[in-house]
Amino acid sequence: KRIAVLMRLSKVVQQFFAKRKTPYPLLSSKFTALYRDNVVEYNIDRAIDDDGNVKSSASKELAALRHQITEKNQTIRKSLEKILKTIQSKEWTQEDIITTREGRMVIPVKVEHKNRLPGFIHSVSSSGATVFIEPIQTLELNNEIRSLYVQEEIEIKRILKELTEQVRSVREPLIGNL
Repeated sequence: KRIAVLMRLSKVVQQFFAKRKTPYPLLSSKFTALYRDNVVEYNIDRAIDDDGNVKSSASKELAALRHQITEKNQTIRKSLEKILKTIQSKEWTQEDIITTREGRMVIPVKVEHKNRLPGFIHSVSSSGATVFIEPIQTLELNNEIRSLYVQEEIEIKRILKELTEQVRSVREPLIGNL
């Protein structure tokens, strides 16, 4: 993002002194030579947010992956809420929350009831009174979500590599602007 800021600042300074050639001829001539690349600047702004994260708008593929992740997370949350409501009525759970362990959505279950809810135990609370179980009904959905996250990471790396190549091609003029 800092590179896009440098490009934008170069443009602003160049425009500022272009309008003030008469009172500042030396500065104006110096700043007229600043390098500008609107395409690279646009591509960075389109892909990277102010915090340095890759935006969903960086590619159609990334937007689609993030949409699928959101949908599947909502589906799994609804499924877990139903399961949680059922086991809560049987008083098998410590708390009526859905949490995440190792990147997977799980339900906290009292340790004495851990064998009553079929699924995979991801961890145990520090007190040992609670286990965090991924119910068998949501195992496949959690797997799909993890797979989508891997695909998302691959797409983010591809986008960043592409942007890096674009910036590399204008490296020297940008250093000159500095």
